[in-house]
Amino acid sequence: KEGEKTDEQLQQEAEEELKSKLEATVNDTTYSVATDISAVPMFTGFTVSAAEYNGIEVPVATDEKGIYTLYYLKSAESDLLTPYTYDKENGTFKILSYLSLGDNLYIFETFPSEYKPYDDLYPSNQTFGDFSVECFLSNNEKLSDFCYVYCYSGGEYSVYRYDKKEGTMQRYPEFLKTTEVLENTENEETVMDFMDNF
Repeated sequence: KEGEKTDEQLQQEAEEELKSKLEATVNDTTYSVATDISAVPMFTGFTVSAAEYNGIEVPVATDEKGIYTLYYLKSAESDLLTPYTYDKENGTFKILSYLSLGDNLYIFETFPSEYKPYDDLYPSNQTFGDFSVECFLSNNEKLSDFCYVYCYSGGEYSVYRYDKKEGTMQRYPEFLKTTEVLENTENEETVMDFMDNF
């Protein structure tokens, strides 16, 4: 009948609606959320599961503790699928800043406020591939090849020391938290008070 849409037109409209719902804007650039990530190499400790985006079920990668859910986005200029985290409350995507060394994945995060660096360290940024990461560097020239970063790896958050010369990452538990600094200071004061009594 005149005015009725053909099956081809209806299918085209459905495809356009689906495409529109899968669109995401990040830093003024339009991406599409991937509906197939079977060709993406999975990070160690991550498995493929499902999540919703604009009412559409899409495949995502989730880590073993369920802390990170990664959506894969693609720009119009490239077929490369890039992992992003998604803030459902604000409806915003953030590219995943990470470093993959062998079987180990290090996801970079901002240092929590409770961490206090040693006096010879100062805040800076370090470039890892395409990512600029918050870190601490040393004023000591002998330690200029090292930077300290905060990462999620193997199901845990920790401070790591990255060797820029050798390209290796090592856990660095010596990096003190503010609470530990305060406790150490209080212990020193207690010892001094004790010694003053003699």
